[in-house]
Amino acid sequence: SSSGTNKTTFAAQAQSADIAYVLPASQGSANSVLTNDGSGNLSWGTGGVLFAKKSSDQSISATATDDANFTFSLAANKTYEIRGILKVYTSSTSGAIRCQFVAPTGTTQFVTSFANRSAQDDVVYCTSANTYYDLSPSNSMSNTSDVMMIEGTITTGSTAGTYKITWQCNSGKTGTVYTGSYMKITLVQ
Repeated sequence: SSSGTNKTTFAAQAQSADIAYVLPASQGSANSVLTNDGSGNLSWGTGGVLFAKKSSDQSISATATDDANFTFSLAANKTYEIRGILKVYTSSTSGAIRCQFVAPTGTTQFVTSFANRSAQDDVVYCTSANTYYDLSPSNSMSNTSDVMMIEGTITTGSTAGTYKITWQCNSGKTGTVYTGSYMKITLVQ
């Protein structure tokens, strides 16, 4: 009720021994969930699945630009699976799209990018966080829209933080990441 006279209680199921849970010292952020470390220590986390879909087209150029939608908060000492399907365009048949997966300090990753094009397909292994990769190393993205698939694992170190994508095209080229492109990050360990 609005007067604050009601209360909420938790009731335990039948159990063979006492269980102690230690609550976090502060309120979590919006959409955070309580997670358990297996010893009863509860902390605020990001939950199991993080999902983002582009709500509008995003132009990219030779200037590095953070993606407007693909930014995720990751907990420390966790492993995540990343998957995404992106519809992309470059202004020239000799264009290449570059990408950097910006991650918290100590993060390791094994992420692959598969660019499906009419002339040639490219597979790129993006094994280091915070490093730019040419997602079409043959520099032969078509000047029509192509599909890129991103898949792999991300393992955070002892530092939680933001995981995001930064885009860039080759010098003098422009491109677009289209509405409806999406990324999903799932906590697996």
